[in-house]
Formats: sequence, structure tokens, C-alpha cells
Amino acid sequence: MIRHPTLDSNAKFFARGLHIGFRKLLPEISLIHLVRDPLANMCSFLNRSKNFSLDNSFPDMPSNLLRLDSRDMSLGELYLWAWCELYLRFEQMIDEGGVSHFTELRTEKLNDSKYLSDRLKELDLSFTPIESVGKLNTNAGQGFRETRIDIESIAVFDRFIGRLSGKTLDRIRYFSEYDPRRSALVTF
Repeated sequence: MIRHPTLDSNAKFFARGLHIGFRKLLPEISLIHLVRDPLANMCSFLNRSKNFSLDNSFPDMPSNLLRLDSRDMSLGELYLWAWCELYLRFEQMIDEGGVSHFTELRTEKLNDSKYLSDRLKELDLSFTPIESVGKLNTNAGQGFRETRIDIESIAVFDRFIGRLSGKTLDRIRYFSEYDPRRSALVTF
């Protein structure tokens, strides 16, 4: 398992290329893909008025796995694209081989100790019993407006999903059971 303080907070940089260097050094790696609800992720970035281009390329770049025309994309759609791009990059790492263990952790289930225990068992890790600690690192806790998923957010999601091919949607397993309407009016 690779654990490095810089990588813990910058998984997107790991997925975008840092993993290549690690793969050259290590014959096998284990991966934990921490996945946040795509709408909650989008709304959180919008609430904090982040500058999209500081941490992200644009969807039209040839180095992307998911290339889309971004000329008429809203900022919310750009964040949804970034979420999809990273999801696909983690899938690609697994497909390339050399990953001995892999699990996907969904952030909305991080307070479920049985769920976490089951995911850690997939990694063949020994661990002590897991105790719930509640939500940490929320927008509201950092002085920003709380993350709210509303009907407008769902409309942005629907518009973005309409841009994706069926093949791309099939590759993003998360969407097979995702209903953005279940997340509506939930706060973080």
C-alpha cells in the first residue's frame, strides 16, 4: 500500500501521472479509490469559488481519457467532467495490471464501520476495530456555505450526463446505481 502525506491529499495528481513513477519502482501496488458523490463534489467546489483551471485541465485536452468539447460547459459541468476523468483514470490503473488489491470507498459511507471493515478486508489488511468519528472537513466547518444539492444541481448533472456516450457511462460503474435525486436537498 502506498501511503504518502502528499498523495493523501492529492489523489488527483497521483491518478494523473504520479502513479507511473511509483509503478516503475514497485512491482505491485494496492489502491484505495476514495469516491465522493459527484454532485456533492461539484457543489462543494462551487461553494468555495475554486478556480477550476488551477488544479484541472480542460476536457478537450488530448491527454485526457474522457475528451469532450468544453466550449459551452458550465463550471458545474467542468467539475463533473473532472470527477469522471479521475474515476476513469483509477479504472485504467487497475486495467493496466500490477494492482494486487483494490477497493472503492464511498465517502457517504465512511461512518459505517461494517462497510469500512469490509473494504479494508478487500485489501488484505489487518486492522483494529473501527469506530465512527462523525463528519469532518465539511464546507460549513471551514466557514463556507454548506453543500446543498438542489434541483438546479441535478439539472446540471443531467445536462452533463447527456454529453456522455453509453460506452463511457458503462465504464463508470458508480453511475450504474447512482440516482442524483436521492442526494437532493442533502447537506454536507
